[in-house]
Amino acid sequence: SKNNEVDALAESVRQSQLPTDYVLFLLTYSALMVFDRVVYLYSFKAGKVVYYFVTLVAATTWVMLIFNHRQSNRFSVTLIYITKLASLVLSARQIRCGFPPRTRQHFLMQSKDVITHFAFIVYRLTPFLYELRVLLDFACTPSALDLFDWLKLEDIRASLYQVAFRNKTRRRVLGKPQPAHQKFVCGWLLFFLLALIIGIPALAFSKANPSIGANPITAVKVNLTLVTATGIFPLYAGGNRCDMQDLEWADLEQEDGCEDETSKNAKVQEACVSVESDVLWQPTPPAEREFNESLARHNSSLKLYWTWTRNNPDDNKVVVGDSPEYPLDHAQAMAIMLRRDVHLPELYYRFWQLKAEGSPRPY
Repeated sequence: SKNNEVDALAESVRQSQLPTDYVLFLLTYSALMVFDRVVYLYSFKAGKVVYYFVTLVAATTWVMLIFNHRQSNRFSVTLIYITKLASLVLSARQIRCGFPPRTRQHFLMQSKDVITHFAFIVYRLTPFLYELRVLLDFACTPSALDLFDWLKLEDIRASLYQVAFRNKTRRRVLGKPQPAHQKFVCGWLLFFLLALIIGIPALAFSKANPSIGANPITAVKVNLTLVTATGIFPLYAGGNRCDMQDLEWADLEQEDGCEDETSKNAKVQEACVSVESDVLWQPTPPAEREFNESLARHNSSLKLYWTWTRNNPDDNKVVVGDSPEYPLDHAQAMAIMLRRDVHLPELYYRFWQLKAEGSPRPY
């Protein structure tokens, strides 16, 4: 159906994958337009006749094949065919009347009325249309000018047309100074507008912008695992019960070398995670036996992972940081294996700096 075809085309555009027949259709029509333009520039009437009959037969055959397909959108095909027939009618009249003596004149520059001038502005603003026409005219015109001189000549020609249109449509005496309101609108207002365009981005991304402030942490997760030669064993998972408070950097008992200018102006939060794990680890008997054997072999270490959640930026809301592996000595391994209290000095970093991009920076 029509809606299904439109939806399929829209989905292809969103995925940056246009249908092959759609691309071939556009390329074919573009090639026909270029060929028609070349025939016109050279005033080649025989080529125009061949182009006329070939396109007539090709368009009619294409329409018949499309109409034979039941799932085709016949309304769109009919509209395209009617447009092509109108083009062929104009081509037939051109063949009958012949080409003008000078085929390299721009028809939009022949008149200086408002509608034609508006069409000329649209033509100049259409991406690559002006450049394609100028390059094609240069390729088909015998001239002593090189490409860059030809481009300058076309630009001068367009500028002269613009000046001629303004001289015809303006309602004031030549040589009379511009009025004050014209100076104000086209001078001062445009000047301040450009100044704002230059200055607003700098203010928007500076600390003067009230919307750019602290980006507080909303959640903290901590995971402690035992790393062995045969695998890892989860020991602790906390964060569901966490007390976070806002502090000042000067109130912290930081060590020497962990303070910089960025830290002084940043928002500081203290997160106190509950000492009890939120998850109960219930290993199977084989896993528990392997856990004890790994501790007994004295080749295990601890690994601590931190996961922070914040509101901004959108592409980096969740940040993960980890501490270096903490090797266990014999006494610590035995205490863990016997489920006793164990002292683990300097297991984790005291301070982390979370930036908008990149990995967290520990202190």
